[in-house]
Amino acid sequence: MGEAVPLWIDGKETTTSTTFDVVSPVDSKRLWSAASASKKEAIQACEIAQNAFKTWRKTKAADIQAILLKAADIMDGRREELAQIMMQETGALRPFADFNVQTTIENLRDVSGRASNIHGAIPPTKDPNQSAFIYKEPFGVILGIAPWNAPYILGCRAFLYPIAAGNTVVFKGSELSPKTFWVMGKIFKEAGLPDGVLNMIYHRPSDAAEVTNALIEHAAIKKINFTGSTLVGSIIAAKAGKELKPVLMELGGKASAIVCEDANIQNAAFQVALGSFLHAGQICMATERVLVHRKIIDEFTSALKEAVPKIYDPQGGDEPVLVAKAGAEKNHKLRQDAVAKGARVVYGDAGSENSSNYRIQPLIVQDTKKDMDIWYTESFGPTLSLIPIESDEEAIDIANDTEYGLSGAVFTTNLGRGLKIAKEIDSGAIHINSMTVHDEAGLPHGGVKKSGWGRFNAQWGIEEFVKLKTVTYTDCISCFNNHQRPTVRRSISAFGSGRERATVADSMNVVLRRNQTAPAAHTTYFQQPPQAPQGGPKRRILRTVVWSATCFGLGAYGYRWLMGEAPLELLGALAGEAGEVMEEFVATAALDAIAKTVPPITMEEADELLRARSGYSAVGHTCQMPSNMPCEDTWSAGAYTLFNDPKRDWCEWAIFDGHAGPRTAQLLKHLIPNVVGQDLWDAKCMHQSRIPNDAHTVSTIKKSFLQLDKDILDEAAKRIQSGGPLAHVVSAAAAAFSGSCALLALYDPSRDILRVANVGDSRAVLGTWDNAAQKYIARPMSVDQTGFNQDEVARLKKDHPGEEDIVDPSSGRVHGIAISRAFGDARWKWATDLTQLAHDRFFGPRPRPKGMIKTPPYLTAEPEVMESKINTGTRPDFLIMASDGLWDQLSSEDAVACVQMWLDKNKPEAFITEELDHAGALEDHLQRFNRPPTYTSAEDLADDDTYFDEDEKCLKWRVKQKHFVVEDENCGVHLVKNALGGKRRDLFTGVMSVQPPYSRNVRDDITVHVIFFGIDTEPLTNAANKK
Repeated sequence: MGEAVPLWIDGKETTTSTTFDVVSPVDSKRLWSAASASKKEAIQACEIAQNAFKTWRKTKAADIQAILLKAADIMDGRREELAQIMMQETGALRPFADFNVQTTIENLRDVSGRASNIHGAIPPTKDPNQSAFIYKEPFGVILGIAPWNAPYILGCRAFLYPIAAGNTVVFKGSELSPKTFWVMGKIFKEAGLPDGVLNMIYHRPSDAAEVTNALIEHAAIKKINFTGSTLVGSIIAAKAGKELKPVLMELGGKASAIVCEDANIQNAAFQVALGSFLHAGQICMATERVLVHRKIIDEFTSALKEAVPKIYDPQGGDEPVLVAKAGAEKNHKLRQDAVAKGARVVYGDAGSENSSNYRIQPLIVQDTKKDMDIWYTESFGPTLSLIPIESDEEAIDIANDTEYGLSGAVFTTNLGRGLKIAKEIDSGAIHINSMTVHDEAGLPHGGVKKSGWGRFNAQWGIEEFVKLKTVTYTDCISCFNNHQRPTVRRSISAFGSGRERATVADSMNVVLRRNQTAPAAHTTYFQQPPQAPQGGPKRRILRTVVWSATCFGLGAYGYRWLMGEAPLELLGALAGEAGEVMEEFVATAALDAIAKTVPPITMEEADELLRARSGYSAVGHTCQMPSNMPCEDTWSAGAYTLFNDPKRDWCEWAIFDGHAGPRTAQLLKHLIPNVVGQDLWDAKCMHQSRIPNDAHTVSTIKKSFLQLDKDILDEAAKRIQSGGPLAHVVSAAAAAFSGSCALLALYDPSRDILRVANVGDSRAVLGTWDNAAQKYIARPMSVDQTGFNQDEVARLKKDHPGEEDIVDPSSGRVHGIAISRAFGDARWKWATDLTQLAHDRFFGPRPRPKGMIKTPPYLTAEPEVMESKINTGTRPDFLIMASDGLWDQLSSEDAVACVQMWLDKNKPEAFITEELDHAGALEDHLQRFNRPPTYTSAEDLADDDTYFDEDEKCLKWRVKQKHFVVEDENCGVHLVKNALGGKRRDLFTGVMSVQPPYSRNVRDDITVHVIFFGIDTEPLTNAANKK
């Protein structure tokens, strides 16, 4: 195999120039590296599969059967090796790994017997001189995409059923379990599968969008099957819809188990425990809610608590392993939210510490309600809700109160009662007296609603990958002579050969498969017309995705809080940054409810939403779009009027990006500008002549930042240790624990000197004119402060000798946090004992996992300070400052190019050489914005690349300059709009429709300052405001 796990292309092990590391979720150690496919390999795999299809489609069913049986036998003889690979890559326990191997062997043997049983039909026709033949033919090349959680079962079925039906396959496996997929490819190679029939690729996460788009868009791909999350499935469905390609989806679930009062309680308890905590709950069919009749809830709860240790022994074994840190973090948040809103823990400890970021203890909470996140959210982890019910009708209503419909269970000794309940639950499968996790070779598997459509397994799985063709034959001689056609024996005739055949059966017994292609609402991808339609552009793709219930990330819900609705304005005031905790809580809950119930916004409303969150100053434009609720970003802008002379008074602009809530950021907004300004004045830094890279000024700024951070932490520590009024302790501790980045720009207008001090992952970039290139170029004014910056890694290693595991090289995180410098974030700066004291006395955050914090602090608030001489003449400089939400979508170079487009459209020389002080000039200028909207062209959509990042649990996309559009008066709005889609209206309105807090699954908070040096934008600002 070589050093890296290779791809399988054209029957050969294929290596690539780029690789990625596979890390064990059990101990966080590197297991091996794997070849990473690029767009080039993706296209190559499609072309190879297309060529192989020409011969594979004609392969005899007996030959296919022989290959599948041999593959099953090889797997049967290598059970130990296969189980070990899966356990290493996914953290699965041995029983679940063995179950995966066994089920895959059963599927192979089952399908091998069905390969020769693909039947067509000869239906009767109205013309006695005409016959009709219904053929079932393979599609061609199938794209199969499978996840990591049950890699043998889910991976094999993604290519097994297509291959058995005569198709060839390009298989894209999860990057978390590449060796598991590789070994399956090797087994099929050994079993005699011809080269090119099965091609396997995997890739690093950063290439997901490019590779997936290339595969879906390739002309050779005729159908797609996808197993994974509902959110990613909706994105793939939208992209496939653009290409008018059918998709088979098996997505997420929120399975309920109903326990009636006549159930066998011991059996029900064990089956519920197994269905909930098998493989740490990382199964789409896992039991997430158990609905128990109130008459037996105490007895059932006792039995359930006894059953759980039979699966995971908290005393004798480790906690369940989750394959990704994000899964553990998600479950922690769901648990904390439920307990905070009144749920009662009946098993486990919601605040317990785990041995690693990948592990989390099983937890059962009782009395969950609809206002808790856990009620509707798929936990995909070892977290179970126990809900008392009074009747079967109530249980059915709760079981159906979910957007999912994959699996469910009913426990009763009355079969008639069980069947009646099963019939009323809207789900792909219901299991009476057994667990919700049930995957059997001979039974169809799939869901309804947002759990997907179509079915895997048995004949239903094979039927998904054949298409129907009608062929008619007219007996011309009989027609001419007006003779009756010959009688056809409807039991033994056969037509065609290989995969193109139709075995004749009695027409009354032939059941034609329904077309499982996604309905139009799933497959239409909107493309704007070249001319503006009457009444404004229609947002067809957004409505398509939303109303078909296939997209949470691009379609979700929105609220029209810009439309003058007074209650929302009141709520906005309550949620203000100066609000009290209770007001903020009430406002958050109300806005959360509104975000769930109001339909998506239009293009015009999206524009108004951005404009309402924007502002102007004489030299700067600002825009802020929250994704959290309340927004964790805040900002400031002003001048130090110490000289009372605009030509000498220093200016400041700042952005503060909170980490776990807005408390630290809000405090810094009020303190940093004032404290730093006062310290610079006292140190006479504002008086002296300009000294390039003046060490005294830089030192003063650094000391101000460090002292302020120390004051915040010391005040919190003092109050936690000494006690006092709860409100005072919470206020001080919140500022210490919340954490924040800080980006401060200071401009000395008399000397045209700009200094930028940065702590965290916000970014500042200077746009400066390059005469040679005849364009603005990007000059960094801040330094990367993550574990990807080797200077930061070296600093941490120097400060903490002997601690080699501080920085995770794959994520750049410092003991789990994304940045290496920050204000607050006390858990990385305090000794564990102090953090534990805050947790024990005041329910503060838990300390970092035991043994991680050895020699704190690991973070510092000392800023990196950069300086630049500013050009204020022709083609003057400009500064872009933004929180990381903008930089998630835009590079520094593209952001500068975006601002240049705005300046070119608005003719910056007019601001420099002309006084726009008469109505005519202003009206002419503003008229440039009264133009038809820009539409998305086919070329623009050709490389649409939205994708869902499974690690960070959010939607992502890439911005290209060709997608930029210039149509906003405020340059901050202009930047944010283009970062969120630009010309791609469907992406832009979809993203804007998802309101806080759900927008956190789509983007981060975004705050932007654009500062223009040497350009006075105030006349335009006043005119725009007046207008």
